[in-house]
Amino acid sequence: MRRVLGCSYLGFSLFILLSLFFGKSGLVRLSDQAEYKARLEANIRNLKEINQSLTLELKDLSASPDTIRLYARDYGYFGKNEEVIKIQGAPAVRRPYKLGSLLKRTDSGGETNPLFHIIGISAALISFAFSLPLLRRQPHGHRR
Repeated sequence: MRRVLGCSYLGFSLFILLSLFFGKSGLVRLSDQAEYKARLEANIRNLKEINQSLTLELKDLSASPDTIRLYARDYGYFGKNEEVIKIQGAPAVRRPYKLGSLLKRTDSGGETNPLFHIIGISAALISFAFSLPLLRRQPHGHRR
């Protein structure tokens, strides 16, 4: 029974070590996580800039009816008595809203690689198989 437990412990320990170093949230992928964190921080800064710009635009729109008319004209809305003059080759004035981007992780952190399970179980079975001849060599009275 001790050998079975020892072999199981070996397999389990190997699985834990593989997961710790090479798993989806393991030490090897730490640099990927740092890169993802940097991308998230840059995205947050970008979103704050967009928010600040939209807040200023809202303040402008709230303060003056003339500003509202200017913005409306940019989007093709004109008053009843206004005439539209289009000049060929002149760039259209638009205030496009740039949206923030959604950053997704490339992998989920909760799953373990099935290969680690296979390696752990295989190590336990192999170590148990190698320990079987040792059981046969010991005299019957001296088994542990």
